[in-house]
Amino acid sequence: ALAMVYYKRGRFEAAEYLLNKAMAIDSNRTELYSNMGLIRMAQGEKREAIKAFRKGLEINNQDAVIGANLGSIYVKDKDYAKAELALEIPIRKGTKDVKTLNNYAIALTGTGKHDKALGIYEKLMKDNPGQRDIMLNYSILLIDHKQKYREGIDILNRLKFVGAPPE
Repeated sequence: ALAMVYYKRGRFEAAEYLLNKAMAIDSNRTELYSNMGLIRMAQGEKREAIKAFRKGLEINNQDAVIGANLGSIYVKDKDYAKAELALEIPIRKGTKDVKTLNNYAIALTGTGKHDKALGIYEKLMKDNPGQRDIMLNYSILLIDHKQKYREGIDILNRLKFVGAPPE
């Protein structure tokens, strides 16, 4: 817990030190590897973050937090097959996290599972009608992959009034 306090304060070396001490005592706790992955990402060490998250999944292949974090890295890298596998963990656990569901739909779109992605986006749009990231990604799916141009353009027009996503 103290390591995460240091992490939130931007004292990554202190957080890393404490997590390494905790891992020396008990190396079978997935949350230690999950937290180490977060610290590595904050330090800009993506490869090391992936290693930490994977080590956590070796210990518990059903850790939804690690699956969501690892999946988001793979989505950002456009490695959609790996993202889909990692994100299936929190999906199976019934996550309601909008970002995780959006990442999963992106991964499904990237792997050609357009109908499944469509179902996720439709539910997300119903529950979060003004969420900019969802609107943009949903319109991309509709226009580029489902050839539903009118529906996609309608969503883009709504997005103009809401504003573009931050990314």
